[in-house]
Amino acid sequence: MSILSSAEIIAYLGADTYTADIKAIHEGIEDEIQLECGQTFESTSYFQLYDGKGGYYRLELEHTPVTDVSRVSVDWDAVIKIRNTNTDATTASVVINSTNVILTVAGGAGNSTTTLAIADYATLTLLVAAIDALSSTLGWDAELYDNDFAAKKTSLLPAQQIDITSFINTAVYEYLYMGEPITFKLVDNAIEGYFPFGSQNIAVSYTAGTATSSIKRAIYQLVKFAYEQKTGDSEGVKSWRVGEITTEYMSGVDFLPGVSKAIQLNTKVVI
Repeated sequence: MSILSSAEIIAYLGADTYTADIKAIHEGIEDEIQLECGQTFESTSYFQLYDGKGGYYRLELEHTPVTDVSRVSVDWDAVIKIRNTNTDATTASVVINSTNVILTVAGGAGNSTTTLAIADYATLTLLVAAIDALSSTLGWDAELYDNDFAAKKTSLLPAQQIDITSFINTAVYEYLYMGEPITFKLVDNAIEGYFPFGSQNIAVSYTAGTATSSIKRAIYQLVKFAYEQKTGDSEGVKSWRVGEITTEYMSGVDFLPGVSKAIQLNTKVVI
């Protein structure tokens, strides 16, 4: 996802198509501006873990500006119990990231890696069924820890990894966890509430990133300037003189009127 769409860029340039060259210029300039400003201007969803300090306070979120917080949770509960019953396997593991549940068996007849897209299994019930479908060939066995968790959204599982050793027939269950939602207030780019003390025990699902009109204008200007230099075969040249052949080269993103000011106005201040 970009700050400005490909359609907006080619319309501004007056180009016919969004070529590979235009794409490279567009994406490179957006990346550079976001790096200069120290923040992301694309609207992006995040799922992050934070350390709890204990008590009622404001927790500053990493990405700004925050436009929405959908869930804050603490105090992890076991929601799925899982094991691998293949006794010829050396190890087995389950890794959960923001998009997938990855089940890996190392060694033995079930040696494999299976990736289940979280988007395809909206609830924990559906995820458990998908894992159990791998039982006959790969040895995976999963159950809900409690039926009360049946309709919980799989997308709210935090990033985690569990390792399982399956040397014996009575392989024990390991557990996947999900936090309990709490009441909170969104104050500027922080959440305010009671947070228990702990390490990586606060999970926050939120959306951050929005582009001001000045940033959009800066991107338009820079893309157009770079594109015209590309088509005119004068990339990197700010000015030149025929007599005595003097050439001056550009640096950074501050060579067009208004661009430097836009960067200054939208730079994230870290206190």
